[in-house]
Amino acid sequence: MGPISGPGCIPVVSRMRATLRFGARVCWGLGLRAGVWSRMWLRVWWSREIRRGKRRGGVSWAGSRVAGAIALGVCLAMLGGCSRLRPRLSAQYVYVAAKQTFLRDRVAAVAERTATVANGDRLQVLEHSRRYYRVKTEKGEQGWIEEKAVATQTVYDGFQQLREEHKKDPAEASAVVRDEVNMHLKPGRDTERFYRLGAGDKLQLLERATLPKPVSGGPAPAKVAKPVVKGAKGRGAVPGGDAAPPPIPMEDWWLVRDAQGRTGWLLSRLMDVDAPESLTKYGEGQRFVAAYVLTTVHDDAVPVEGSEDQSGDEPAKSGHLKGARTKGIGAKGIGEGSISKAPRVTKSEDVPIYLALLGPITSAGLPYDFDQVRVFTWGLKKHQYETAFRDKNVEGYLPVSIKMEKDPYGKTGAAQVPEPTFTYKVLAADAGPVMPDPVTGVVKPGRTLAKTYRLEGNLVRRVAAPGSKDDAEAHPVAEEKKGKTKKK
Repeated sequence: MGPISGPGCIPVVSRMRATLRFGARVCWGLGLRAGVWSRMWLRVWWSREIRRGKRRGGVSWAGSRVAGAIALGVCLAMLGGCSRLRPRLSAQYVYVAAKQTFLRDRVAAVAERTATVANGDRLQVLEHSRRYYRVKTEKGEQGWIEEKAVATQTVYDGFQQLREEHKKDPAEASAVVRDEVNMHLKPGRDTERFYRLGAGDKLQLLERATLPKPVSGGPAPAKVAKPVVKGAKGRGAVPGGDAAPPPIPMEDWWLVRDAQGRTGWLLSRLMDVDAPESLTKYGEGQRFVAAYVLTTVHDDAVPVEGSEDQSGDEPAKSGHLKGARTKGIGAKGIGEGSISKAPRVTKSEDVPIYLALLGPITSAGLPYDFDQVRVFTWGLKKHQYETAFRDKNVEGYLPVSIKMEKDPYGKTGAAQVPEPTFTYKVLAADAGPVMPDPVTGVVKPGRTLAKTYRLEGNLVRRVAAPGSKDDAEAHPVAEEKKGKTKKK
């Protein structure tokens, strides 16, 4: 095809310039200056071709098409380079909060399972719809998972921060999980949750918080009319005041740490204090808050559980009921009428001596942790636990310090022998009322008094400087002052 005059190439030039202008704007919008340099180079190149065409009398169709192809290729290369040079967004992750669940291939009522994931697994987010995430496991498996079954990166980071803040905190007591439950990031039923605990898991108790118990919605209680109380001698009616409002129901939360070091908040009623079964029958209607081993005593005749013949209400180890009439040789000879008692089964072992802290059965929301301290020693004559020390009606606070120490104030030789020594704190009488923090629920008492005791054999002695006087203590139940009796 023959050459065409200069004006014939105007449509080609317009198309090429429009293409260049579009590519440069796109790249410039992405923050790259490659588009500007490409436009400058192509303008110089095209001006040179125009001058050559004028000298030759025109620009050929082939040259125009080549120029357009070059411009289009440069623009595509620029766009491709922009996509490669664009900084990639950081990967987003979520973590499985359910005990175990599965991924599905689609969001529909009927879907196939593509993978199974467990609590704590990290999943990479590929897509997020209204109530589902499309994720990929570390094995490369992909699928959809419900939004409520996972914890976000923010929640995961919060649990990691909680773990770092309390990893060195000493355990105040130990407990056992009753049933499967999730740890919470903060105290409260509506707070974020993540780690899943199984029934029977051992926990360390670090800190207590008390919050108002959520009350299910219902109709507001009707107003009660003010009662009218008559005077003692009928001097007219005296309007009675409003009845005292019922106390706000409270519930306790504990900051706990499991065997893997995972830390979070757990509702207190979902776990049991890890108190030994041998002490539970000595509770006297109170709840064990904590139990610590002070030392051990060796006994060669420890009764085996279920074989004691003193109670008369437990089956013997041989399988016969205690007190049951049997045939055999008895006190009255051969035949019926003899009473068979199972032989006492004993064993030799080291029996622990316990320091126990107790509190009321309904202890949720109390401003103190325990109200009674007891030391249980082991009697070698009766082969059973005996109370060697009791301090009751106190407002005590965890933690309790237990060490092997000498008596710094003792003058006997026994005082210089290290023995189990424990210290606990009680509220002072002038400390004022203790109120939980309205936001966190953590209970922080005012001035407390430290009381130190030392176990010497089966005796518990107070460790205090000679002549020292004890400050007045606060008591949950007011104590009657002992008045002096008048002599007749």
